[in-house]
Amino acid sequence: MTARSVEDCASVSTAQQIIFAPVAWSNDLMHTSYAAQRCPHPAPAQGQQRSSVRARAASRAELCPNGLTVHYVSRPDVAFLYDEVFVQHTYTSHGVVLKPGDTVFDVGANIGVFALQAASLVSPGGTVICAEPAPEAYAALCDTLAANSTLCDSVDIRPLNVALGAGSASTALLTTYPQAAGWSTLCVDDAETATNVTAYAQLAPLASVVATAPASLRLLLPLLAPLRGTRLYAAAAEHIGRRMLRGSKVVPCTLFRLSQLLDACIAHVPGFSGVALLKIDVERAELDVLRGIESREQWARIQQVVAEVHDIDGRLDAIIALLSSPLAGFTHVQSAQPASLRGSNLHVVYATRLC
Repeated sequence: MTARSVEDCASVSTAQQIIFAPVAWSNDLMHTSYAAQRCPHPAPAQGQQRSSVRARAASRAELCPNGLTVHYVSRPDVAFLYDEVFVQHTYTSHGVVLKPGDTVFDVGANIGVFALQAASLVSPGGTVICAEPAPEAYAALCDTLAANSTLCDSVDIRPLNVALGAGSASTALLTTYPQAAGWSTLCVDDAETATNVTAYAQLAPLASVVATAPASLRLLLPLLAPLRGTRLYAAAAEHIGRRMLRGSKVVPCTLFRLSQLLDACIAHVPGFSGVALLKIDVERAELDVLRGIESREQWARIQQVVAEVHDIDGRLDAIIALLSSPLAGFTHVQSAQPASLRGSNLHVVYATRLC
């Protein structure tokens, strides 16, 4: 491996201490407060502690059609994510395979819907490491895992309240949206988000659009159904998107590189040999996540990648080129646009290493 500076080595050591703190990470911790046991930040001040309690109290739950319980910050996320993960199988198609004992990195874990699917596929004996920087979504993620402890008991699931990126910065500013927690981002572009919501509302099945709209607007959309495809309906859809962006908050978050997470796993996860699947859904920060891998040796430890990509300024081509390059070394890279994303600039990139 390439030589590291003293400062870089110190940074890796700090990452290992924060991510893999000296806590027994057995699954019985799911019945305690993940935020208290595993939060990577220093002990909060009194006011911050009250804020953390409010974040956890805001987490509500919904029973999904497959019997799993999902806690949420904004209810529309549940229907959209359930369809994306368990109906369309967005992250487990196009040649992506998971088996018992595998390790999955879930970057942008949100409220834990994909983490549950991953846990079911790598059980028994697998590991799912979930990175979610938004405080409210992280609390809901931990509650989701705790609520499904029967599924999770045979899997080592490690939720981390961190973001992943590139460069040497150790902190970043995260914009969160209380009415649309899944859109939290390090790279704000409200106009692009509103455009994508409009496209989704125009093309997705009406039942899906209604399910993912705020409760206050669910009665309006069926009345406008005959106008789908018209400017009036598009304007209503854009209004919904912009309304869901209201009340945004900017919060600091801890930032690591993917290379640091890999090094920490090598040092602290028993039997870790590599990542079967790196899943990325980070709202315009996906290229930064991938650029956080520093060497060909580290790339070789990742067998499959599935990333939601916002095609802005040629980003889709850039990510395909990176994954296809000798550095990353994937032998089969393709992009697709699931039905729920058609008409938007969102695509999903799949990278695998074919034997």
